[in-house]
Amino acid sequence: MRRRDAAFLILGVLVGFGGTRLVGPETTSETEGPGDAARHEAPSPDNRRARAPSQTDRFRPLPPRSTQGSAPENPYPPPTQEKVEEFDALFELPSDHGELERLVADLESDLERARTELEYLAGSVPEAPAKLDERFVQESLSTAMNDAASDLGGAVSAVDCTEYPCFAFGEIPHPGGEAGEGLRRLLGSGALGAYSSDARGAYAWDEVDEETGEIRTHFGVSFYPQAGGRANKTVQHRLSTRWHEWLSAVRREHE
Repeated sequence: MRRRDAAFLILGVLVGFGGTRLVGPETTSETEGPGDAARHEAPSPDNRRARAPSQTDRFRPLPPRSTQGSAPENPYPPPTQEKVEEFDALFELPSDHGELERLVADLESDLERARTELEYLAGSVPEAPAKLDERFVQESLSTAMNDAASDLGGAVSAVDCTEYPCFAFGEIPHPGGEAGEGLRRLLGSGALGAYSSDARGAYAWDEVDEETGEIRTHFGVSFYPQAGGRANKTVQHRLSTRWHEWLSAVRREHE
């Protein structure tokens, strides 16, 4: 056998069993597994063949992302573990039943104290006498107070008898002079002469009209029978609360 034929024979054996392809100007060296068909690609325009991506290329990690244009740092960082524990402790109930009972007892004591203070501030409702003279009922007091207020150019807006004693509210023009002058003239009216010897609660508030400068006196007047010192204090305390409740309503209407 000639030398050239022997060379081709050896080359054919290598191609058939090793899967090796000839490397030429238009091909690249590539190894295929047994039974794989040979892959041939047309040469690129610049007479070079692009290398197919390998498995290593496919799973190569991406380059780090640029931080330029990224979201700003969170101005509200998550709470620390210490803060979380402090917050949880606010809602933690004691495991000891005795301590829990003491806690409930303290809360009930605080609630009772608050009720007592509220009752003191509001005043307890006085008990009406078993026999009350006719002049202290709503109709009589309303007539007398309307007559006194109308003599000064005013009027009664309400007479509250939902609790003892009845309480008349209204307004009159301020007659001028010192603060409280309107209330003094109202109480000095002859229409109220029947109550001159009775106990009374009288309150007033002078309101100035910002547009006209006119002053009007809002009043609250109540008459009731004379009683002992403690009983009078109870009535006066409650009347003061009722006056401020009514006055607050008037001020809201004028806001």
